[in-house]
Amino acid sequence: MALAAVRSLSAAALVRNIDKLGALNAEIARLSKEADGIKSMLKDLGKGEYPGKTFKAVVSEREACRLDSAKVKALLSATDLMKVTSVSKSLAVSLYDL
Repeated sequence: MALAAVRSLSAAALVRNIDKLGALNAEIARLSKEADGIKSMLKDLGKGEYPGKTFKAVVSEREACRLDSAKVKALLSATDLMKVTSVSKSLAVSLYDL
């Protein structure tokens, strides 16, 4: 939506959109919880392929490596940390119940 169109929204339209966002977030949370339960059940079956009528579920094992930032900070100087650190800014929307 163009900035001019957003700025011309009426107060009532803004309220409707905020409430719609809240309702969508609630529905997404409900669906995510349902999906997580199904994923958990599939994981309990173990590694393998499980066909449905429309989709196929594949349970596989993955290995993840993570960098321990506290240990890195202890090993590097402040100057070294600045050389390998990038900062980005973004806008975020938080929604709270009234």
